[in-house]
Order: sequence, then C-alpha cells, then structure tokens
Amino acid sequence: MIEEMEDNENSFVALWSERVRLDCATLYANSVMTDDPFFNRVTDITCKEFCAMLDSAESEFEKRNVKPFVYCMSNERLKAELQKRGFVLYDTMSVLLYEGRYKLKYSADISIEKVGRDKMAEWIDVFCSSFNSENWRDEIVRRVSNSFEKFQLYVAYVKSSPAGCVTLFEKNSLLGLYCLGTLTKYRGKGIATALISISADIAKESDLKLFLQSFKADGLINYYVKRGFTQIYTKEIYTKPHA
Repeated sequence: MIEEMEDNENSFVALWSERVRLDCATLYANSVMTDDPFFNRVTDITCKEFCAMLDSAESEFEKRNVKPFVYCMSNERLKAELQKRGFVLYDTMSVLLYEGRYKLKYSADISIEKVGRDKMAEWIDVFCSSFNSENWRDEIVRRVSNSFEKFQLYVAYVKSSPAGCVTLFEKNSLLGLYCLGTLTKYRGKGIATALISISADIAKESDLKLFLQSFKADGLINYYVKRGFTQIYTKEIYTKPHA
C-alpha cells in the first residue's frame, strides 16, 4: 500500500508543480511557491549512488530559484550523503490511513458543500486565508482552474459563513485528503472534524481508502489518531538552510 500512497501523493503534487525526471528519482518544483516543502521535492529515489542525481537535483532547483527539499524513507546512505552536502533535517512527514469505525460527530451548525466552478473563488479564499498564502493567490487560481476536474473541492460553512476547506484526490483505490484548512477564527470549533467526517463518508461510499499526510512540526498527529487515523509510515525531509 505504501507504493500506492506515494503514487497518489506524487500525482497530486504534479498538479501543482513541474515534474522533472532525474536518472533515479523524480523532482517536483513550483517556481512561484518557492519555499513550500510539499510542492517542491525530490522523491521516488531508487539510486544506489546518489552524487550524480543530487547534483542534477540541486541544479534544477537552483535554476528555478526554488528551495531544495529531499524526501527520504529509511535510507541511511542517502541521509549521510545529504548531510555531507550541507542538508539538514527539515521535518518528518507521517502518512496516516483512516480506519475509524464510528461516524465523527460535529455541530449541526456546520455544513459541507462540494464546490463547482462557480464557487471556486470561495474555496481559494478559504485556502489562502487558512494557509497564509495570499501572496500565491494567482498561482493557486491557475493551478486549481487547470486541474479542477481532477480533484474534488469542499468548503465547510458555519451557518452561511465559509470556515474551512479540503481537497480530495482519487487514485489507486485511495482517496487522498489534501489542503485541509480552517480559518483562524473558526479553529477549535470542529470544522476539520466535519471535513474529515464527510471525506470518510465519500471514501466509504466509493469503496476507497482515505489517507492523509501530516508534518511532525504541525503537532497534529495525535489529533488525527483520535479521529480514526493510523500512522502507516514516515519520511524525513531534508533541506539546505541557506539555499
């Protein structure tokens, strides 16, 4: 299942970033969202020797003026080579599978609506505010518009006010839960729980397995575990501090 989860995640990232095939890895880069660790990465690393691949990767990131991030799963030799090159551990990402047996409860004041193109701007407003990414708005508009038919967008409302958002992406009999965000003033009020609940319902109805990723630094692993997720694997993310 790990291979299928990785492919789902990378296919989603490819909707937001340029994909570059290296000799024994794949690089994704977004020259607007230059310091984002999710949309800029080297992954799918199959090398026995890493020097040539990492040379190419650093060159590709540099010419796009993008901060380099390398995703590493249980590969001590790769970690050692990265450290020789001045890379440091940036964060650890956990990949979690939904195995909840009970329907999550949330306030009756919260409703969830699937977004059509006519309300795409509303989803983008919530996303930009939730993730403090207003300076990337034009790029987000372009990416979402170009890939609109390839994923599902949902907005959570408290009464009639937009409060949160999520994106669902299907591949490999998996439903990836991405871009889960809540506006600051609605945090702690069950918005994310409601969005997870509807996502779990959609996955069940379609006979899909729901999963998501979470950075350790965000401190949300226990939050997801309490809502029915189980950690399947982790990957370490390395970067160059002054790149």
